[in-house]
Amino acid sequence: MLLNCAKALVFICGMFCGCMGPLVIDITAVQHVTMGDVGAMVAASSVGNMLTNMSGKKFIDTLGSKWTLFGSAVCIFLGAGIIALGNGLSMLWLGSFLFGMGGGLNSIASTVVTLETEKKNPHAALNALNLFFGLGALAGPSIAGISHSSQWSYRLAYAFAAIYSFVLAGLITQAKKPIAVELTEAPPPSSAILKSPELWTYALIVMFYVGVENGSWTWLNVYLQKGLHLSYEQGLFSVTLLWVGLCIGRILGHKLNLRFAPHQITVVAISLVLVSLLGLITIPNLGLAAMGFCCLLGLAFGPIFPNTLGSANSRFSSSPALVSSVVISAGAVGGAFFPYLTGSFIDKLGLTAGLGLLAGCSAMMLLSFLLSRKLSFRAVIPAEVISLTNSKS
Repeated sequence: MLLNCAKALVFICGMFCGCMGPLVIDITAVQHVTMGDVGAMVAASSVGNMLTNMSGKKFIDTLGSKWTLFGSAVCIFLGAGIIALGNGLSMLWLGSFLFGMGGGLNSIASTVVTLETEKKNPHAALNALNLFFGLGALAGPSIAGISHSSQWSYRLAYAFAAIYSFVLAGLITQAKKPIAVELTEAPPPSSAILKSPELWTYALIVMFYVGVENGSWTWLNVYLQKGLHLSYEQGLFSVTLLWVGLCIGRILGHKLNLRFAPHQITVVAISLVLVSLLGLITIPNLGLAAMGFCCLLGLAFGPIFPNTLGSANSRFSSSPALVSSVVISAGAVGGAFFPYLTGSFIDKLGLTAGLGLLAGCSAMMLLSFLLSRKLSFRAVIPAEVISLTNSKS
């Protein structure tokens, strides 16, 4: 049951990723605030998310994965409830900060719960977990549409999230803890893991991935409409295809990881991201074929994050909380800054330059992956280094 609760929380986080954009206009109208104020609301959520990402290991070490997941549900409940019932900027910002904290705790706790529960194939299990983020993002615009047409406006979506997370919090308290695996030897100290260059290559991959993904769903619609002259409806449909592709990519990632080596799937996926973005930039008069590239881009996005997170945790299997915290925090950095940098490129150099930046970051993601593979061949488990040093002394 605990793993299913983790998936359900991932779904609600994905849902608000998908519905936040459509809800912006409703929030400004009801609360009589500016777009910049709502932007600060999103920033407050990002800060809360990043703080709990970076301190995820401390929460797991202190509370365990089950109660950290419970804390995630409680934070989302409080944050969503405050936004649903409150008025004024202070309430919007406080609620967003708490919601972001809940999302950050969930990203760490759900990963650790999955790794503790599904030990045979962590890559396939993490693809299955993160599929629910894509499903939530797909459902988001529909939830936003229902809220928009109701008398409660955006408050309905947040009230739904509050009730949803409250129920999940109750279910989590009744769930059994994952069975802990007894280590045959002492795990390497955190300092030894943090000094490993291989860990930081995984962090770089995820930083570039989340940055490119967030930059794509933030600016792709603008590029399609103003750069490729698609209609408003065609642009929105293309971005929907991006999320559809993401879901299909994670379903395929789950299946393919049962048959092929994870690094083979990851390198193909990263290469397809680069090919998709270059196709959108370089092929003239693309027209409606751009929709196909958007779907391919989402398909390629699918397995990259769960496979990279699975590889990092497989490499340092004794410290999933630390490894997940480092890698996911790097993703939060990319998600916070890359969309802003892309927007700056678009303002100063044009739409093609903005999308070109994302393509360049995809190339850097590929280089980071190749470096991680090179380091994995040379890697020596830190515990073995310590043991060898002690035996010589």
